[in-house]
Amino acid sequence: MGLINASMVQDTMNGNGGFFSTGNIWPGDYLSSAGFTNFAYADGVPGVQPGDDLTNTSPTSAYQTAQQTIDMRKMVTAWLNMPAFMNKQYYQYWNTQIPIDPSLAKASGVLRDAFGAAVGATDATTSFLNALIPTLGIPPALPVTTMDTFAKGQEFEVYMRLKQNWNVSLNYVRTEATRDNIDGATVAAMNEMNTFYSGDAGFMRQFGLTGASNMFKNIWRDSLWLPYQVLLSSQGQSAPEVSPWRLNGVTTYTFDHGRLKGLFVGGAARLEAGRIEGYRYSSDLGFLDVSKPLMGPNDEHFDMWVGYQRKLTHNVNWRIQLNLRNVGEKTRLVPSYYEPDGSLALARIQQGMEWQFSNTFEF
Repeated sequence: MGLINASMVQDTMNGNGGFFSTGNIWPGDYLSSAGFTNFAYADGVPGVQPGDDLTNTSPTSAYQTAQQTIDMRKMVTAWLNMPAFMNKQYYQYWNTQIPIDPSLAKASGVLRDAFGAAVGATDATTSFLNALIPTLGIPPALPVTTMDTFAKGQEFEVYMRLKQNWNVSLNYVRTEATRDNIDGATVAAMNEMNTFYSGDAGFMRQFGLTGASNMFKNIWRDSLWLPYQVLLSSQGQSAPEVSPWRLNGVTTYTFDHGRLKGLFVGGAARLEAGRIEGYRYSSDLGFLDVSKPLMGPNDEHFDMWVGYQRKLTHNVNWRIQLNLRNVGEKTRLVPSYYEPDGSLALARIQQGMEWQFSNTFEF
């Protein structure tokens, strides 16, 4: 889309307004009411009106001396000299429906030449943009970067029989998981793209003639580059999806004599440390600070059961049991992601107490 926009701007600045006559797609994005790219009016040059014909090529005209006009000419030059990887094969990968060859534009100095015969017409009834919309495509598979996750930790398990009929087991796991090694191809491509969009090529406006938020360099920075910086700085830091530790305990006591013989009771504890569920925003960095994680709450759940079993015959065993899961809890929302200011962004449903009753005959 950037190459299309740059081509439209170059054509209009050169006086080829017929490509953008009213009635074509998005006629107001780069035009004044008169059908010309009025950068002087957008920049607030005194005495310039929206309908003024400012395709004047005189070096002293308000159109030529407007700062945005100067910036846009730099932008066109930058797009004529795109990074080497943004070549014919690059656009083929993005599944464009007509061939796009940036080298043709660089050779001629005319950006629309990159689109070949698809934009050969110059009359007012054939919109340059109308001709190029079919070029937009979706690749067969979106680019995917890779990153290594390293994990190390310890696990301890203890099983005890405190008495002949009383069993206890404990399991403790501690995990240190970190991310590292973003693939080199991604790093190289992002650095090259940042140099390109942060420079003169970024003077391109996505929509209209005004508003810093419409400028490609700002869109690139806020939407892609700064999130990428968070990914870079997360290398070597704890992985957010991994709980640092977990502890599970289970115990069961069985009455083996007296009037309660055959009765058994038990319980379990499931404890898990809170995960990283967001990061604080740093005004100094301009993006999320991974050294200031927002931690979710610890998960703490308790279960209980009670039952009775006995032999009915030599070959038939009867067992009846009631299980309670998440004892004492109510169904509620539990934080799962925080906004950079610490406010809740996303929550999950935590099921409250549940029960299960079973009656079993074994033979």
